[in-house]
Amino acid sequence: MDTKCDRSMNLFSNLFRWAHRQNENFLTESFSYVVDYLLIHEPEAGIGVLTWLCFGDTTSEGFDGEVPDISLQYRDDQGIPDIKVETTSVLALVEVKKGSGLGHLQLERYRSILASSLHPTKKLVLLTMHPIEFNQSAERPDRQLTWHDVSEWFRHCPDLSDPVANFLVQQFIEFLEQQRMSVQRVEKEYLSGMEAYVRLVTMIDLALTIAEIPKYKRPRNGKGYWVFYVGSTTTRDYCIRFYFKRPGELRFEFHGKSPNRKPFEFGSLWKSGGQRLHRIMELDSEFFEADAQQQLRKLTEFLRSSHAEAEQLALPEQK
Repeated sequence: MDTKCDRSMNLFSNLFRWAHRQNENFLTESFSYVVDYLLIHEPEAGIGVLTWLCFGDTTSEGFDGEVPDISLQYRDDQGIPDIKVETTSVLALVEVKKGSGLGHLQLERYRSILASSLHPTKKLVLLTMHPIEFNQSAERPDRQLTWHDVSEWFRHCPDLSDPVANFLVQQFIEFLEQQRMSVQRVEKEYLSGMEAYVRLVTMIDLALTIAEIPKYKRPRNGKGYWVFYVGSTTTRDYCIRFYFKRPGELRFEFHGKSPNRKPFEFGSLWKSGGQRLHRIMELDSEFFEADAQQQLRKLTEFLRSSHAEAEQLALPEQK
């Protein structure tokens, strides 16, 4: 599954901005929503992820052909498990953790809830960011999983024919990665990739010099992006930026200086879309097939024209 997407375009990340102090609750609700949707529209995948969650991959146990019911914040005198998964024969309680630890005798109390149930099959599942080490005498869950495990299951789940289901799964995988709750394997391409990254940064710096665009200090890395402020040696009028999630787009953006004129007079290259006014140069196959001098020339032309138009846009409109 391809999960590459700009952070600003991720459904769960955008919703999470409004979930103040609701880290674990939001995570629980989001995961349950995705699974609920799968149970309705992609039942094989929905039952599959719950079977894996409660019983594991290599087991003869399961839900006996029933579609499980999911409920959140199940209240009992012994506590409030985050997720309850239930059929006529199975009861599973899932405790979700993002950063916090287990409460006092929390697993013991949830085990008591299961003990009082008449369901023949009972499971206690712990879902955390990182594996928890238990003392020898401590109560242990039947299944201890991490959110990375969840991400990997979704990443390798059977193909989904429902486009919305596919979209939700991809978005949830990416959300887990953005929250640093899931990681992907580092391939050997990392070595050549880092070398190419340094070459590109060096070429951008040289292109700015050739285009005679003033530079503000030195470039730096931000959270998820590389940025170089330009336009002045003392103020950050504009910036050159690319996002690590979208490395094929080099952006020239307004930063400290605001545009006073409408950008339409310079064509459709200027875009805003709720963000700072910017132009994008696509680092496409044509760019990468060019030799070094041609690449430098393309970068220089893009930066020079972007800066010249930005300066015009920053001028007061003539009345």
